[in-house]
Amino acid sequence: MAIIISHDGKNARKIEQSPVEAEAYLQQYVADNPDSLPLDDLKEDLRLLVIGREFPTRSGPIDVLAIDRDGELYIIETKLFKNPDKRRVVAQMLDYGAALWQGYPDPDDFVGDIDATLMQSKGSGLAAQLRTLYEMEEEHVPAVTEAIKRNLLNGSMRFIVLMDRLSERLRNLILFINQKSRFNIYAVEMEFYRHEGMEIVIPRLHGAEVRKDVGIDKPKDEKYVWDESRFLAVTKKNLSDAPETLAAVERLFAFSDNTASNIKLRNVDFQGRNCRAHIFFRRLSSKPAYSIRTDGVLELNLAWLEKGSAGTALRERFESALRAANFRDLAAHDRDGRIGLPPDMWVRHEEAFEQVVRDVFTVG
Repeated sequence: MAIIISHDGKNARKIEQSPVEAEAYLQQYVADNPDSLPLDDLKEDLRLLVIGREFPTRSGPIDVLAIDRDGELYIIETKLFKNPDKRRVVAQMLDYGAALWQGYPDPDDFVGDIDATLMQSKGSGLAAQLRTLYEMEEEHVPAVTEAIKRNLLNGSMRFIVLMDRLSERLRNLILFINQKSRFNIYAVEMEFYRHEGMEIVIPRLHGAEVRKDVGIDKPKDEKYVWDESRFLAVTKKNLSDAPETLAAVERLFAFSDNTASNIKLRNVDFQGRNCRAHIFFRRLSSKPAYSIRTDGVLELNLAWLEKGSAGTALRERFESALRAANFRDLAAHDRDGRIGLPPDMWVRHEEAFEQVVRDVFTVG
């Protein structure tokens, strides 16, 4: 495509599209100019508040993380057409979404990180940015904050691929995903033209024209409402053929309820079929020490403990006590610092595990 410019209908000149040499340029451009994204087809008068570039997750940094005035989350990834891995961007974005969803057992921590990121990059926190950008009244800010937390808990996110030129195969992949799944993935194709110090950008949105074939666009809210009674009821159903494991989960949950500072219940999967109970000892760490799942898996959150106030010393103490209590094959079940032990690895050592928790998290 070429653009023709003229002055008073004379001296017409053709301007060819200017190549974009680096993905970092696209990333910086959208971070500085979020209104350049043509997102009106998604929501009327949609404007994005950019949280920041290179927002960290356990799967790597998100190119650009943003929210809108309703607290919806946007993961934006930039790729150049010349990049040979451009078709992998869909899997990359979903991986980042899963990392966000899994990486914050307490959604208040996510809002805190958003606030700190905005404070560092823009000089004011989330509340001030919402009031300024959207001319929002003070009393409306808490509702947006709660929506951000709810969308994180539900794994409800919008994914946007930003490219200088969109390939036909990637466009078809996005249309297929949007029609056949609950995910919302969009592509923005941005053409750049330069003339006498001016930059002309022509953006096009792809993917918004599709209507989903799946019966429900968003899962019902009740699937995401967990309390102790539902946790135990689902556990009982899942482990009906394993009475020993069921009894151990029920005892460990009761022990944790009596011992820990608090318990937070989070979905294990996007469909809300299973839950994990995150067990917190706030005096020592802002992160959960371990988690109990409705399928009988016991998760040891060693890497998360390192992020708490006690740092690596708490992890080392916990790990050493576990090994002394016959939990010796931890490395074989390690997935990025979250060790998932199946029932046959922990049920027979349940009392020893409870003693480890007493020794490490409740004494001294």
